[in-house]
Amino acid sequence: RAHVEEGLTLAADAKLAVAEYYATNGKFPQDNAAVGLPIGTSITGNAVKSIIVNYSRVEIVYNTKILNNATLYIQGSIVNDNIHWTCNQGTIPAAYKPASCR
Repeated sequence: RAHVEEGLTLAADAKLAVAEYYATNGKFPQDNAAVGLPIGTSITGNAVKSIIVNYSRVEIVYNTKILNNATLYIQGSIVNDNIHWTCNQGTIPAAYKPASCR
């Protein structure tokens, strides 16, 4: 679970960038470049292969420390004019997900 948490920590900057973009533009950004982040494969960690902004979703792709190319998606949705984030999607087995993502 610590490796999955690492991905969530690395994704925090992407979530903030998406929220700022939405607040300014009234829509979700298309990709990392739209929010001023480097390409997804440049955002890495011990167990993280990439962090990718894909409109209202931040995609975390893990390396072989968990399961090669396993994913966790943090989905943004608008609730009362604010972005609400959920992270219960992707291919990471439930046993590896923190409680907040199950």
